[in-house]
Amino acid sequence: MIREYKFRVYSFVDKEFIYFDIYDYPQGIAGGVSETQQFTGLKDKNGNEIYEGDVLQFFDEDKGNEPCEVIYELGMFGCNIIDTSNNKDFWQLYYIVTKLKPIVIGNIFEHSKLLK
Repeated sequence: MIREYKFRVYSFVDKEFIYFDIYDYPQGIAGGVSETQQFTGLKDKNGNEIYEGDVLQFFDEDKGNEPCEVIYELGMFGCNIIDTSNNKDFWQLYYIVTKLKPIVIGNIFEHSKLLK
C-alpha cells in the first residue's frame, strides 16, 4: 500500500483550509495560517479524509459519545479519550476507525465549541 502524504493549513485570513501534498507546498502563506496538519491516511465511515485537528464523533460503551480531537502523539495518530469515570486515555486512531466507525463533525479552527 502506498502512503499518501497530504497536508493542510488553516488560513485565518480567508477562513478556509489550504490543501497540498508533500511536493507542492503553497507559496505565499507565511503569515496568518495554522501549523501544518497531516492527513492520517484514514477515512471516517462516510469516506471523509481524517486530518490532525479534525473533531470525531463515535460511540463507545465506556467513553460515551463525546467528540474528540485527532492528534499526533506517541508516534501515532489518535485521540485523548475521557471515559465515564473522568479518566484520560490515548486511543489509536486506527482502532477508532476500524472498530468504532467515527464521523468527522468538524475541526478545531471552525468548530472549537464541539470540544469541552
